[in-house]
Amino acid sequence: MSCSRRSVLLGAAATTALGLCSGCGISVDVPPSITGNLDENSASPNYGKIAVSLAANPTLKSSGGALILTVAAGNRPFMVPAGGVLLLRRTESNSSDDFVAVDALCPHAGCPLGYAKQNDLIACPCHGSTFAVVASGTECIGALKRGPALSGVQAFLVTLDTATQTVYVDLRSSPSCGDGFIPQVMGGKVILPFASVPDLMTVGGSWTGAPQGLGDTLIVFRQSATVAVVLSAICTHQRCLVRLSSNKNGFDCPCHQSTFTLAGAVTGGPAPSPLKKYTATVMADSVVVTV
Repeated sequence: MSCSRRSVLLGAAATTALGLCSGCGISVDVPPSITGNLDENSASPNYGKIAVSLAANPTLKSSGGALILTVAAGNRPFMVPAGGVLLLRRTESNSSDDFVAVDALCPHAGCPLGYAKQNDLIACPCHGSTFAVVASGTECIGALKRGPALSGVQAFLVTLDTATQTVYVDLRSSPSCGDGFIPQVMGGKVILPFASVPDLMTVGGSWTGAPQGLGDTLIVFRQSATVAVVLSAICTHQRCLVRLSSNKNGFDCPCHQSTFTLAGAVTGGPAPSPLKKYTATVMADSVVVTV
């Protein structure tokens, strides 16, 4: 289904037909797209960040404004969403908290998302899926609120330089959420201590998370006493998060039924390419992932 820039009102009849809540129609526009200025200098303090000038993009000066930031394709050590990043402004306190950035495409059918200010939700104009725009308790920004999508969308850390009125979207980091363990990339490694990730102490256990500074979400599976399998958890089809299969001999995507081996190779479904694989070492007290 094509999702060119338009406004779609999902009224009671449409929401009922889609299995959504009757009577809670949401009107949302697909925002305009601009080419983002991505810093690719690894020595720069803004490495991996897209800079957006508010002076040059007045739509973001007011709450409710939104843009889709696109970046040219390239070979980078961190992931750049192929469909761009949705950057929106919720409030006007002149702080980083004013802004939210998420993957711009809905994981259901790849339609571009928009910001429904009146509902304070990220929404899909094609089929009515909605996503959280604020973190609350254990619910993170980008969490799925209403289907037909079966997965949330990835959120990116946003900061505002008040002196220059420049917004920075960090493609290598996510905003904090809840009180769960969030590892960081240090010296090219991600350390997952068993004290913080107890599921990895046991053979058959698994953990999924997005380390700060990586620009990817990992799925880690403790295959044996000495082996841990680590792959990107982001499906190469529509960027849904994959999960460990029930028989623990591979991974599957709950959104469109792509399947993968433990090595990340595609074995079924629409995924066009394998999952990225990382090297891991099982230590006495942790799993160490080389990134």
